[in-house]
Amino acid sequence: MNLIYHRINRSKEIFKLEKVYQSHKDYVEELISKAIFYNETQRKEYTENFKKLFSSPDELLEIIFGR
Repeated sequence: MNLIYHRINRSKEIFKLEKVYQSHKDYVEELISKAIFYNETQRKEYTENFKKLFSSPDELLEIIFGR
């Protein structure tokens, strides 16, 4: 078990995973916030009320969340 723990920590150091994890954490937090704010009901209202702005529900999703 100690060997596994050492290998994990070594990999984190070599690949600078803590920094990578932190940058992903920020991105995931943003996605979660957008998912809450732009919930399915809200997105449906946008696509129904602004039909000329969005050619499809998928286009709205792409605008909100990116590709």
